[in-house]
Amino acid sequence: MSEQAAAYISPELDNLTCELIGVCLDALAEDGQTPPTIACLSTEGEASWRTFSEDGPDAALAAARRTIRRERSDIRAYAIAYDGFIRQDARSQPVDALLVEFAERGMPTAYSAYVAYRKGDTPDQFTVSDPLAAGEEPNLLV
Repeated sequence: MSEQAAAYISPELDNLTCELIGVCLDALAEDGQTPPTIACLSTEGEASWRTFSEDGPDAALAAARRTIRRERSDIRAYAIAYDGFIRQDARSQPVDALLVEFAERGMPTAYSAYVAYRKGDTPDQFTVSDPLAAGEEPNLLV
């Protein structure tokens, strides 16, 4: 993420996003899965969380995004986390990753990041990378 992009991210959005990443990584380490989850900060400053379990991960992610769009007048900031994979380049093998999209009111765009992970036989063997920027996404509050 560029320095200009980082200037748009408030400490509240940063904290919300980091907390969501931590909760979802803990779920992946313990249960081996995490459904698409949103964390929202209301216009009054209250945080709320929801998970989505519609028929399959793609439908659940679509439902999470629809929820943010539908409730955007009451949302100041949001983050969405979901399980997926990334490829470092066109020839590399897919790597499991927690993907995160985040934005707040007034930002021209949303941003995304990922945390690559590797499951072990026990939660103690679960390893993760540092979060890395993944690009821009549409801001669902616009």
